Amino acid sequence: APAAPRPPGHIRNLTKERCDARDTSRQPPFASPLPTVTGPSIPSNMRARSLVVSFALWTGVTVTSSSTPVPLIVDTDIGGGGCKDVDDVAALCMAHALADNGEADLLAVLQNTSPQPCAGVIGVINTYYGRPDLPIGAYKGTDLDPDASYLEYVDDLVANFPSTVKNASQVPDSVAVYRQALVDADDHSVAISSIGLLTNLKALLMSEADDISPLSGYDLVAQKVKTLAIMGGKYPFSSDGSECNFCGCAYASASDAATSAAATAYVVENIPP
Repeated sequence: APAAPRPPGHIRNLTKERCDARDTSRQPPFASPLPTVTGPSIPSNMRARSLVVSFALWTGVTVTSSSTPVPLIVDTDIGGGGCKDVDDVAALCMAHALADNGEADLLAVLQNTSPQPCAGVIGVINTYYGRPDLPIGAYKGTDLDPDASYLEYVDDLVANFPSTVKNASQVPDSVAVYRQALVDADDHSVAISSIGLLTNLKALLMSEADDISPLSGYDLVAQKVKTLAIMGGKYPFSSDGSECNFCGCAYASASDAATSAAATAYVVENIPP
């Protein structure tokens, strides 16, 4: 019997639901159950970061009684760069789950850091969820170190899971992807979930009229974006600095941290009201 319909906009444990309902034929032959891991509990700051990622994603997809999916763009530092962690993998899976549930319409996924293979992780996840053609963009600025470090899982996923995209050289500049996605959307409809550095958003706001749109990036955002949910700020566990997405300073070089901090300052000061 078909599953009972869910109340529109009702948020459930989507990640567990999707894992429980996963069609195992979509897993590659080398996939195996995850081992049981024992060890210390998750540090409180990591738990808080994961909760904030989930909140940034959920806030972008505003819960309403409407049956119309919310157009959603995810802007992520997945895999590495200034902040090295795995929370964005879960966030991107949640975005796909929201799309599967009819609550979001994924327009694009953008990488806001410089490690080339990280775009491949986005491709792997998009492909795994049956959206191999979902537009991917990557930050192409020259003010981030192209050799910035990233986590080991990045190479593992890119090497072992199917995706036509293996690295950032195979995808367009995030600004072009942003602008095209916004042009194609209805006015005041798009939600952007920013869960990484603000480099892409700064570049978008600074972009000028082009063959995609006669509008500047600032005007496009003002006309098309309904909600911008940013994971970032200063939290009780931030000590003397801001959260990593705002400063890019957890693992980055001093120059990359300066680039990240400058992007944050620009976006905060120039985002349309």
